[in-house]
Amino acid sequence: MLKMGFQQQVLDILENIPNDCQTILVSATIPTSIEQLASQLLHNPVRIITGEKNLPCANVRQIILWVEDPAKKKK
Repeated sequence: MLKMGFQQQVLDILENIPNDCQTILVSATIPTSIEQLASQLLHNPVRIITGEKNLPCANVRQIILWVEDPAKKKK
């Protein structure tokens, strides 16, 4: 949501939630700008990284399947 232009709305929400709540940021990739914003907003963050930073995971296989619109639901 932050990259889609909703940064101000997210900040407004964070200003109005209690201080003792748990905030979770989940992302497959985190650009530097979002990482900096998260470090400003999160208190005592814990970072969990699977695989190597900035490298594709060897255990993930991506397949592209081109489907025309009429057959989309069937596939």
